[in-house]
Amino acid sequence: MTITDGHTVNEPAYSHGAGDAVLVAAGATLRDHIRRSRDLICRWGGEEFVILLTSTSPEDALAIMDRMRLEVGKLVVSYLAAAGGKTKTVDAITISVGIAIAPHAGTDLDTLYTDADEALYAAKEGGRNQVRMAPRRIHSSATSPPGGPTSQGQDDGPDDTSESVGVPASA
Repeated sequence: MTITDGHTVNEPAYSHGAGDAVLVAAGATLRDHIRRSRDLICRWGGEEFVILLTSTSPEDALAIMDRMRLEVGKLVVSYLAAAGGKTKTVDAITISVGIAIAPHAGTDLDTLYTDADEALYAAKEGGRNQVRMAPRRIHSSATSPPGGPTSQGQDDGPDDTSESVGVPASA
């Protein structure tokens, strides 16, 4: 899951047109860096995107998403300013990324989404413009309802063991 960090999209100095242009450009950049036909990207409301990388190790997922983060950071997006109708540009676009890996963080979509969302907010709280991995969870079949594990697994380590990549935007 990725999200544009809002400095650009929500900044009062920019128009809705600027925010829309940034989201389109960021989405296109993310899409262009999905290299396998079996992977998927979609916009998930507001400023979020969900990216499904199938058969991908945690290490590869971190590397892929960090590469995407760096590529979005290179964007310079032009838009038509609402006031005055002049073309302006937005640069220094950042994204924060939260990753959840099946089966480490669960196997059902609700659990994966929740864990990716928590990792995303950890990335934002950690300074933005970085990639965070949801911690591994142990899902016991003895405590799982029929049909699979629930989102209430146990961590196999302390809460601060999520992996991160990237440099906070303030650095």
